[in-house]
Amino acid sequence: MPDVADSMRIGTGACADAPVFRHLASDVHVVGIDAHVVVLKLAHDRYFNLSYAHSQALRRLIGWRHEPQVVSGTLPAMQDVFDAQGLLAPGPRDTPDPRYATHDMTPRLGFDAWLIMPGDLGIDVRKRDVARAGYWLWQAQRITRKARMAGVIDRVNHAQQTRHTHYGLPGDYAPYVAAMHRAALLYPQCTPCLPWYAALAMWCAHDGLRVQLVVGVQRQPFYAHAWAEAQGRVIGDDPRRREQLAVIYETPA
Repeated sequence: MPDVADSMRIGTGACADAPVFRHLASDVHVVGIDAHVVVLKLAHDRYFNLSYAHSQALRRLIGWRHEPQVVSGTLPAMQDVFDAQGLLAPGPRDTPDPRYATHDMTPRLGFDAWLIMPGDLGIDVRKRDVARAGYWLWQAQRITRKARMAGVIDRVNHAQQTRHTHYGLPGDYAPYVAAMHRAALLYPQCTPCLPWYAALAMWCAHDGLRVQLVVGVQRQPFYAHAWAEAQGRVIGDDPRRREQLAVIYETPA
């Protein structure tokens, strides 16, 4: 977003200093990292890695810790920018947005790479399971192309809601992950992390297993990565993901 400078102030008269908050739009998710804010507008499949000034303005609006001197005189103009991008729900509020009170985090360790864990490759996989994994990869890729991030997440939620699913032990997921890796090597298109783990989640749901999709970000340099968890255990990826990345979105547990 561009830097905004404006001498306007919020309110006049007796109520000028009364705290006025704004809540985030229903499809907007945020995480605070080292006094900055990263925003995900899920419906548009778009991230905003806010500047320090814009971060402080949004933090002020949603009721997080902020630097008052940074936003003094510029808050109305910055609020207009956020409104124009569809980040804020309509109307002022008397209280902060409660949904993301725990999303203001200390800096993370940083992202290394999307890792194939050694144990995920040392499993014999049936050809039939590789074929099934390929089918679910195709489904996830197709949905992602048509309906983007929100669409594939909705499909995962639907798959889990329409079947009786439960969380398993790590060994229960190992054959699925191993088959997914082999299918991805044979698949004619590169599969990004989100459709890969969405395919895993839909396949597992079809067989009665549940995983949680998680999306994390780092601010500098900006990077977003998706992975899967089962009751806090990372499935098919580096187990340190929550230490490395700040979680901005996760499907219901």
